[in-house]
Amino acid sequence: MAKTVGTSNLTEVWGSERVAESAPALTAPTLSNQRKGFVAGVAVSNDATWAINQVGEKVNHILQNGVPLWNSETTYAVNNYVNHSGRIYRAVNATTNSTPSLVNANWEAVVLNSDLAGLGGSVGDVKQTAYATPDSGWALCNGQALSRTTYSALFAKIGTTYGVGNGTTTFNVPNTENRFIQGASTGRPVGTVQNETGTVSIDGWGTQGGAFGSGVGGRLVVTSGASEIGEALESLRSALTNQTVTNVKPTNIAFHYMIKIV
Repeated sequence: MAKTVGTSNLTEVWGSERVAESAPALTAPTLSNQRKGFVAGVAVSNDATWAINQVGEKVNHILQNGVPLWNSETTYAVNNYVNHSGRIYRAVNATTNSTPSLVNANWEAVVLNSDLAGLGGSVGDVKQTAYATPDSGWALCNGQALSRTTYSALFAKIGTTYGVGNGTTTFNVPNTENRFIQGASTGRPVGTVQNETGTVSIDGWGTQGGAFGSGVGGRLVVTSGASEIGEALESLRSALTNQTVTNVKPTNIAFHYMIKIV
């Protein structure tokens, strides 16, 4: 569409309103005529208008977008920039008729802010760090209470799963201090806390009064004195069964967990 000089930064595109102004529609001249240019004695009204029209459109594109559109017939040198399909590309190699794309080795896409939007994580993401001071936009997963208003995006995602806060204006973030992390499942919904302790198991010793087997499963095989041996083992079982075992965990190292809050 034509733009009026004086009220816009764009130029008035010559011939852009021909049909509206009751003039014949523009048609692109043949490639031969484009290369030949104006020839004396030949009617050039359409071709001349078309040429000027094309210049105006390209100028306006650059004024609006800052980078010219890619053209299959143009030879691009290294570090030339083009606009193609809504993205900006830089020529890595000298190239002609090589369509810019994310997988074309002749071109390198210019990184946009929108491309980086997800790299910093989404609200509610949790990360491990080897340092204690939270990064900007992150908070320690220590069960602290946060404002439901200030951190509304996070509250919308986790609600009161990790604590109701003061019940009205705050909510709690997860508390991972001194806890191992386990993957959630149907039986273990996200946010649930489980406190498990170990017990001593004497699997394979049989049960009181039960006969000893033939060695399957680690059972003792005897030919005489079975009763006395069984009683002795059962006494040991009774002494150990269901005894709590504390600090059953592998060698470990502590890191901080942080949750993205904005």
